[in-house]
Amino acid sequence: MKDRRIVVYVEDDPSVAGMLLIQFAKQLVDTSVRHFTSAEAALECFNKKTEVVVTDNTLVGKMTGIELAEELKKRAYDGRIIYTGGQKVPDNKINLFNRIFMKPYNLISLISEINGCEIGAQR
Repeated sequence: MKDRRIVVYVEDDPSVAGMLLIQFAKQLVDTSVRHFTSAEAALECFNKKTEVVVTDNTLVGKMTGIELAEELKKRAYDGRIIYTGGQKVPDNKINLFNRIFMKPYNLISLISEINGCEIGAQR
């Protein structure tokens, strides 16, 4: 049996999340997507098998997507972190992310980016 890539998707806007989750289900190859509306919930269920984290910045809860990325780095997470927010990432935080997609972003490009992350591959 082939391993499935684990993607953690953090987005609190139900319309954005709903649209993307439908597209993820249709277009992501060998992938299990776990959706959370807050960074805290994502961290609570996070494990080292997660290969890709896709996060918005403005989320419910106390943490932002940027703070989530900082916390993942503190935990020595070495998978890919993709930003999908509407606010510009401060210059001193850009290195937290492997790719930055500013809203409104191209959905095909985002899905291609996730699909391009080979299972088991490092950055």
